[in-house]
Amino acid sequence: LADLQADSEESQRALQTLKKKCQRLTAELQDTKLHLEGQQGRNHELEKKQRRFDSELSQAHEEAQREKLQREKLAREKDMLIAEVFSLKQQVEERDSNIALCTQKVESLEAELQDLSSQESKDEASLAKVRKQLRDLEAKAKDQEEELDEQAGTIQMLEQAKLRLEMEMERLRQTHAKEVESRDEEVEEIRQSCQKK
Repeated sequence: LADLQADSEESQRALQTLKKKCQRLTAELQDTKLHLEGQQGRNHELEKKQRRFDSELSQAHEEAQREKLQREKLAREKDMLIAEVFSLKQQVEERDSNIALCTQKVESLEAELQDLSSQESKDEASLAKVRKQLRDLEAKAKDQEEELDEQAGTIQMLEQAKLRLEMEMERLRQTHAKEVESRDEEVEEIRQSCQKK
C-alpha cells in the first residue's frame, strides 16, 4: 500500500510537472502567434509602402521622360530659330549691300544728270532715260529699306521667342532638379524606415 501511495504521489508530481510544462508551452505558443501576427502586420505595411513607392517611382520616371521630351522639343525649336535668325541676318546684310550699291548708283546718276543739265547741247532722250533710271533706283532703294525694316522686326520677334524658350528650358531644368531631390529624400526616408523595422 505504501508503494502504491508513493507511486501515486510520484504520478501526481509528474502530472503537475506536465501541466506546468503544457501551460508554459501554451503561453509560448500564444506569444509566438501574437509576434507572428505583429510581424505579418508590419510586413503588410511594408508591402503597401513598397507598392506605393514603386508607383511613385514609376510616375517620376514617366514625368522625367515627358520633361526630357519637352526639353528636346524646345532645344529643336531654339535651333530652328537660331538658324532662321542667322538666315535673316544674312539677308539683311545682303539688303544693306544692295542699298549701298543703289545709293552709289543714284549718286553717280545724279552727278551724270548734273553734268548733262549743265551742258548746252543736252540730249533730251538721254536725260529722260537717266531720270527714269534714277526714279527706278530710288523706288527700289525705298522698297528694300521697307523690307529691311520688316526683317529687322522679324529678327527682334525671333530673338524674343528664343529668349522665352531659353527661360522655359531653365524653368523645366530647375523643376526637374527639385522633383529629383524630393524623390531622393522620400526614397531615403522609406529606406531608413524599412531598416528600423
